[in-house]
Amino acid sequence: MPARSRANGYEKSTYHKQNKPPAIMKIIRYTDSTGTLHYGALRPDGSAVRCTGDLHTGLSETGEVADVKKLLAPIQPSQILCIGLN
Repeated sequence: MPARSRANGYEKSTYHKQNKPPAIMKIIRYTDSTGTLHYGALRPDGSAVRCTGDLHTGLSETGEVADVKKLLAPIQPSQILCIGLN
């Protein structure tokens, strides 16, 4: 339970000071210099770290610097549908 204090007759919550929201991981999909497909996490300074695991079950950072040769779309589309007017 968050700690509360009284100030000017009102209760003041300190919940936001105790519990920070989890950091957001920006996931990238890329190929390295050998042409192998990998997932990685983009850092705020622009560098990337290689991740292991599956996109659907969860990724974990390896701590290894990613060798990004080419950035790819976040997912591989299974079908491309187009609608147009003639």
